[in-house]
Amino acid sequence: MRTLASERGLSDVWLAKICKREGIPRPGVGHWAKVKHGRSVCTVLGPWLDIHFGSPQPTG
Repeated sequence: MRTLASERGLSDVWLAKICKREGIPRPGVGHWAKVKHGRSVCTVLGPWLDIHFGSPQPTG
């Protein structure tokens, strides 16, 4: 959540509150550990964020 929020210039707490209010699932505990070790995980937030906030802008 922190990475997604910072890529779009948002607060991670604000993003979590919006997800909760709108009923949007968030990555559960251990999500990123599973990703790190190559396990399959469901990614739901990316498309929703792109629709509502646009794609992240490259920095640099």
